Amino acid sequence: MFETIRNAEGLTNILRHIINQGEAIMGQLDQLQTDVAAQKTVIDSAVTLLSGLSGSLKDAGTDPTKLAALAANLEANTANLAAAVTANTPSGAVTAPVQAAVDSTAAPAAAPQATDANPA
Repeated sequence: MFETIRNAEGLTNILRHIINQGEAIMGQLDQLQTDVAAQKTVIDSAVTLLSGLSGSLKDAGTDPTKLAALAANLEANTANLAAAVTANTPSGAVTAPVQAAVDSTAAPAAAPQATDANPA
């Protein structure tokens, strides 16, 4: 009889352990679902930004004033995005690509000009 009680207590302990593991896994699943939803929001925002950029480039055409304003806007957006990525990146993670993106917007290269020797 005591052995049956010990077996029942052992099974109860095993069931409690399984339930605790299930609850921990469900908590992790909830966090994962939240993270995926947040990532989708960020991706949708990036798609909107890029679509707007495409439209802005078309609207600017070859007007130097409009292109300069667009370049300034892009530089500001790149800096803001880089700062947000850096602020939300866990310490110790690789941030060199983010810094490289910021550095590359600091001094944009001049577009090549067409010449008689090198027609566009």
